[in-house]
Amino acid sequence: MHAREAAKPPKRPARPPPVPFLTLVSDNPPVYKRTAPALPLSEVRGGVRKPPRLDCALALFPFLRLHPVQAKSVSRALKHRILTRQAYMDATRYMRDQGIQYAIEEDNWERLVENMLGENAVQDTESYRSTAKSTLTDLQDFLTAQYTEALGRGKALWEVVEEETALAKREDHERRFKAREERLARDEAGQGESEESRAAMASLGKFQRHLEEKRSMWPPPRGVVRRKKEARLMISRLHTEEEDQQLTPPP
Repeated sequence: MHAREAAKPPKRPARPPPVPFLTLVSDNPPVYKRTAPALPLSEVRGGVRKPPRLDCALALFPFLRLHPVQAKSVSRALKHRILTRQAYMDATRYMRDQGIQYAIEEDNWERLVENMLGENAVQDTESYRSTAKSTLTDLQDFLTAQYTEALGRGKALWEVVEEETALAKREDHERRFKAREERLARDEAGQGESEESRAAMASLGKFQRHLEEKRSMWPPPRGVVRRKKEARLMISRLHTEEEDQQLTPPP
């Protein structure tokens, strides 16, 4: 028993808690800011920055879509939030349409019982109607707070998208400028294209110009098309006359 316990591998250290992507700056109204700055280009996977796209679930919960295929963890989180909000909306609708009315009927019943018992009745400090109204107020406050929080998060995420897009454009411009400088340096150093490659490029350019000339001549002018049609019609008439002459018996 002790040998088995000694042979067990040591437990892995607990993972540190994840750093939130957005940080709450102010409460009223909720304002969020990006927690960590954008990654430098050296730490970007693939060496090319791809800006995310702002998306929204249920027209309320904003999130960043990084890839065409949505991750399962994102789907689970969105599904949990959507189901929670739907449950609160159903409860709010029920309390507004039926709950308060049931509470009023319960208060009326309690009042009848108190009148029947007289002095032996127990006096309640709070009525069913007031409890139902406070519950309805709490539900509405939760939905309103969730809506304002979603607005704050959406604005912060849109700022992230704009920042990442600007960085991607600037890095693409720098990448193109660097490639141009390297190409010019190779040409100046005599490490450019060989004679065979230049001849191949020249022949390719000649072939492309030939194709462009052919495409510019299509469709042909209307006069050419009309003359071709008239020639075909005349040939068909001549063939018809020859066939009629062959079929006509001699006198």
